[in-house]
Amino acid sequence: MDLRDLTGARIVMHRRAPAPHVDVHVDDNQWLKLGAVELQVFYTPGHTPDGISLHVGDRVFTGDTLLIHGTGRADFAGGDPGAQYDAITQKLFALPDDTLVFPAHDYRGHLHSTIGDESAPIHGSRATP
Repeated sequence: MDLRDLTGARIVMHRRAPAPHVDVHVDDNQWLKLGAVELQVFYTPGHTPDGISLHVGDRVFTGDTLLIHGTGRADFAGGDPGAQYDAITQKLFALPDDTLVFPAHDYRGHLHSTIGDESAPIHGSRATP
């Protein structure tokens, strides 16, 4: 039995997702309404060809694309490190530095980070005085 069957939740995935039972297919820059909250979809492939991140207010949920002080592996079938780098640097790192980053998981027990902390190794400190 699927979690969807137990909860009545709708399954939302990128249009390239090969998974069965997807109720809603989304694409880059599409908006999803969840009650009174609107989430912006960023297509962030690389870890998988159908990766998405969800941006709402001052936070972004990055799945396995951007982790805390790292990225998801891109060496699986369908993974693409170049696409992942572009998605991270051009979409996620374009968000304000104080945007909270919530990955799908963290192996060291961290709960969240910020775009400023994650982009610092590439951009240097972008904090304003």
